[in-house]
Amino acid sequence: MWQGLRVRKKRTLLICAGGALLAIIAFIAFKPTSGEPSYGGKPLSYWVALLGTAPDIRESNYQKATNAIDHIGVAALPFLVKWVHSDPPQWKSKLAFLLYRSSFQSAQRLSERMMMEGRARQLAEGTYESFKVLGKRALPALDDLCRLMDDAGQHDPLTTLQVTMDLSCFGTNALPALLAAATNAEHPAWPQALDAIGMMSDLGDAAQPTVIAITNCLSDPIRQEGAVYALGNLKAVPQISIPAIVPFLQSTNAHLRGNSAAALGKFGAQARSVIPALTNALADADPYVHACAAEALHNIAPATFTNATEP
Repeated sequence: MWQGLRVRKKRTLLICAGGALLAIIAFIAFKPTSGEPSYGGKPLSYWVALLGTAPDIRESNYQKATNAIDHIGVAALPFLVKWVHSDPPQWKSKLAFLLYRSSFQSAQRLSERMMMEGRARQLAEGTYESFKVLGKRALPALDDLCRLMDDAGQHDPLTTLQVTMDLSCFGTNALPALLAAATNAEHPAWPQALDAIGMMSDLGDAAQPTVIAITNCLSDPIRQEGAVYALGNLKAVPQISIPAIVPFLQSTNAHLRGNSAAALGKFGAQARSVIPALTNALADADPYVHACAAEALHNIAPATFTNATEP
């Protein structure tokens, strides 16, 4: 009897052990894997998230992270496209975007903190630096990013903003898609596309047609602010850009008046012809307009307006 019990117990143990072994084998065989490439013993996501952290945090490791992205190369592209999506709660992303568009620095800083929260957001932010590191090697991802931008109505505003920022890394290769969005008031990503174009530099032969396309947006009251902002950031073709911006110093919208003054100031000495108009803007009753005009005058003629930035 006791021998029979021992046999049955042994059999039960063997069955349990066999089941456990099969479970382990199944877990190993079917364990999901990200397939991420790695560098220095750390996965791609570690390096991309590091590039997406606040500048003061990433500073000491920035070079290591960029070296990692450079080494991994085109193998990073499918992951970068996927990580552009941060998917924060809709209310949070909309609020952060509104704060980002505000003229108040405190609101913009709050927006940055809200956007930086969470691992997914760090990965999304890190895609921008990663695409910059990859340069022309990132071109195979261009079509995917353009499709994401065109589907902006299906994404949260922060994802749309991230996609257009990433597209700015592609320079003139992404310019046709960004201009198509920016100049179409019906496109869901037109505000972000205008901002992204303003982030570009060295447009070469594309500078003049780009500036002309943006100045055409100034006839649309809804897009005037974004167009002025983009022209000021580009600082291109001043003989077209500056005369196009000057009339908005007289706008009934104080925020637009201030942004117009700030945009003119970015042209530096090339905008000396608008000094009288900016001097008049110093008398504006709105403190934001006064501050922008003062800073613009200082940027245009620092020797003449040494203390212009002081209220």
